Amino acid sequence: MIPDSLLENVTITRDRTVLLGKTLACDGFDQTCAIGAISHAHKDHTEGLHSSLHSYNAIFVSEPTRSLLIASEGRWLERRTNLVALPLRKRVKCNGQRVVLYPANHILGSVKILLERADGTRILYTGDFKMPQRPIQSDIVVTEATYGDPNSVRRFGREFPENQLIRLVRRRIASGPIQIHATQGKLQDVMRLLRRHDIQVPFLMSKNIWAWSKVYEQYGEQLGEFLRIESQEAAEIQRSRGDYILFFTLGSKMLNFNKYFCIKVSGREPSIPFQQITDKYYSVTLSDHADLSELLQFIKGTGARIVITDGSRCGLASKLAQEIKRTLKKDAYPMPV
Repeated sequence: MIPDSLLENVTITRDRTVLLGKTLACDGFDQTCAIGAISHAHKDHTEGLHSSLHSYNAIFVSEPTRSLLIASEGRWLERRTNLVALPLRKRVKCNGQRVVLYPANHILGSVKILLERADGTRILYTGDFKMPQRPIQSDIVVTEATYGDPNSVRRFGREFPENQLIRLVRRRIASGPIQIHATQGKLQDVMRLLRRHDIQVPFLMSKNIWAWSKVYEQYGEQLGEFLRIESQEAAEIQRSRGDYILFFTLGSKMLNFNKYFCIKVSGREPSIPFQQITDKYYSVTLSDHADLSELLQFIKGTGARIVITDGSRCGLASKLAQEIKRTLKKDAYPMPV
């Protein structure tokens, strides 16, 4: 049973909005609020954007997230003065309270959101985040629960799957084009990784991936040559040469394996860093979320008395709450109920 006093500080609604102090709506929309905040630009965290733009006095985001939202939505978003880019770690006063954004290391521009209430209560919403992170001292933490299961502890570091991916691309690119499937943000991480290891073949991609990649480049990422797949130059590359890489978002239809070798990059296999599915299809695990041990480490470091596990975007909030109670001896509650 969740105490009524806690609901005055935190609520997670059925439509996946995280309400802090009943005044700040994070990663969603609630008509009772006048201000909002968005932790990062992935679609499952921006579903309330359009409603918020028409209703809220301000929607706080990081500068890169604002750029990624414009890349996704269109240039019209540049004219919306209530989509406000905040510098990291800068306190902004709102209705007697303060809002602060801290880096989350999930994708470009991702942030954790801290609300400092007028009575001094500090409520932290982590959004999606990846370690290492510096814990933020808080009274209440609302944490993601993507890998909240005891089985979701990675037994390997990031270096091993990265090296396997590099070796695989180097070995296969001489035999023909490669298709790589991943989420936005992870696609750009893969591009950067390949360039860092001197894989200099052309990168071809859809308009949406290209737009995000331009933003990553704007903020200093070295992605080399990348082209929209519908461009004349990309068409010529596909006609005249075999050493190029096509990038697709997860869920896109995979191209014919007889012509295009396929690599899926995701974080959904915490115990398997690298596996061969068929002779022309491999899966590589590169996660941009904290696993269970990292979640517990971060929560412990915040010093929070109470923890809310966010079950609005995954089904592991109850298991994570149980682990927090068992290992950290803290009050923990899954939401929504």
